[in-house]
Amino acid sequence: MRRDYLEKNNRIHIGIVGGESASSIGLAHRIALRMDGRYKLSAGVFSRNLSKSKKIAEKLGICSDRAYKDYREMANKEKIRKDGISVVSIITPPSSHYEICKKFLDLKYNVICDKPLVPTIKQGINLRSIAKKKNIPFCVTYNYTGYPLVREAKELIKNKLLGNILNINIEYLQGHIVGLNKKSVKKALGWRSRNSCDSLVLSEIGTHAFHMAEFVTGLKVSKVYADIKTNFVKNIDDNANVLLRFEKNIQGFLWVSFSTAGGESGLKFRINGSKGTIEWLQDNPNEMKLNLQNKPLQIITRGSAFVGKKATEASRISKGHPEGYFEAFANIYSEYADFIKKKKPRFISRSDTFPTIDDGIRGIKFIQAAKKSNKLKKWINIK
Repeated sequence: MRRDYLEKNNRIHIGIVGGESASSIGLAHRIALRMDGRYKLSAGVFSRNLSKSKKIAEKLGICSDRAYKDYREMANKEKIRKDGISVVSIITPPSSHYEICKKFLDLKYNVICDKPLVPTIKQGINLRSIAKKKNIPFCVTYNYTGYPLVREAKELIKNKLLGNILNINIEYLQGHIVGLNKKSVKKALGWRSRNSCDSLVLSEIGTHAFHMAEFVTGLKVSKVYADIKTNFVKNIDDNANVLLRFEKNIQGFLWVSFSTAGGESGLKFRINGSKGTIEWLQDNPNEMKLNLQNKPLQIITRGSAFVGKKATEASRISKGHPEGYFEAFANIYSEYADFIKKKKPRFISRSDTFPTIDDGIRGIKFIQAAKKSNKLKKWINIK
């Protein structure tokens, strides 16, 4: 199982851009990077207000002179420090990702960026080109793929336990927007109400579901047919039903919603093959259903003797003890740390562990293809 052993106490110095004190995702990132002892949080830009940024830095144990007024100052000054950061984690709204990522890539920092990657495909391709030219591995935090039983599902499918894949269903159902109106939406959604990469529901949770489907099955979506709807607040997409056609002509369906009454964080996949079906729900992440033809239903539990090496490596405690969201998030950070600590870290397009910049670009392509499909009422290819 994953351990917190340090190699000569040699932690990686990391800085953060974004994630102020009221940010729940900022808290998740900070806990994730600390969990296995791979990183030392050494610098940051936590707010546009320098005084506020310094106060947050102090509470996080960061020296005042390493709380910077903006990302440019941090990138330039940390580069010339002997103890400067080598990794930056970017947790700002996606409209700002491109310029921040570009600045740090140009100076050859390793980059971790929250999803969605950037608003446009062109921006994503430009960042990819820089990362490849500089030979820098780039991580995008599609954190849900860090769950041990998600890794187990991926291995079962890869090893053909389910036979040939026939159908892939993925859903992510939340109720955050139920009952909101024009007056309350700004307070409830914050920057998301005006900065959602063309679609609130597709950018915030749709890209998570899309990436999960491709990660677990190892199959690429080739085209989509989308029906996107606004139920509560004008011009804010809150529900999307998307038919998926994967490579090898495999069928799929994606349903994501911010307007499912009572929904909390219902990320779920059901994958059907010629020999059986698996089903996993993030609300109960330590169990997965495996139903093979002519055999009784099996409940696979995290940490049990049944699961394989990759699922075990993604766990930290023995069976019967629940692991969840923070641990899954931490797996992405730790796997990225393990990769960049190798003797020759390099740019990579795909990984069986942490999501890459190519996964981030796929998410933007999915959003734009789905929006175009909804407008034209026809299948749209994802290239």
